[in-house]
Amino acid sequence: ERHLADDYVAPVTILGIYESNLERVVNSFRPLLNPESAAVLGFKPSQRYRNGRIEFSPSLWTEPDLSVGELGKLAIEAARKDYFAEQMGNLAFPFSFQVARMVKLRMIESPDGTRAQLWDSVEGRAVMNDLVDRFATQIRAKGSEPVLLFMPSAATLYREIAPGYAGLVAEIRERRPKLTVIDVAEEEFSRPEFNVAPFKGHPSPYGNRVIASALARDLRAFFADR
Repeated sequence: ERHLADDYVAPVTILGIYESNLERVVNSFRPLLNPESAAVLGFKPSQRYRNGRIEFSPSLWTEPDLSVGELGKLAIEAARKDYFAEQMGNLAFPFSFQVARMVKLRMIESPDGTRAQLWDSVEGRAVMNDLVDRFATQIRAKGSEPVLLFMPSAATLYREIAPGYAGLVAEIRERRPKLTVIDVAEEEFSRPEFNVAPFKGHPSPYGNRVIASALARDLRAFFADR
């Protein structure tokens, strides 16, 4: 949206969506998503679906010089806006129920931290459909062709299962048949070679060729008409 405001528009605009991106969208403070994270300054914007409407929250960290106490207060405020903080225990009665919530959160977490059920939740669908609709509408209004590019996590490739976003992809294709939607998980490729290490890290040069080939195939007809 910042690029659109500056009129940086290409003939085609691609929105890449990695399988773990949704959990980052609904997260306001990185350690709440990943308690082992060292990102103690990891405050970030977030988008939630609450009380029947979409809510956007900017990053709470706006001043570079803050004391440890002030950062702690920001972390507490971020927790009030964060999806994962809501899933964790809050040290309230009944304690047994709170402990069960924390255990459940860890049990449903996959090896790379992606919580697949978020994609199929009411909030997950509402947040992603809002982002997709805004993206498609605004890009087309600028005269560019919107393209959605979904990419599976390393854990999904390792486990040989459908990505958590599979249901959303099917819904978008049915709801927006004219929107180009590419799911890299549907391509034929060597799963162990897709990432920089077998089932770990970002896409390797080989993985990037798989992604580029899928884009080239689906966009070839579009550019042929230009």
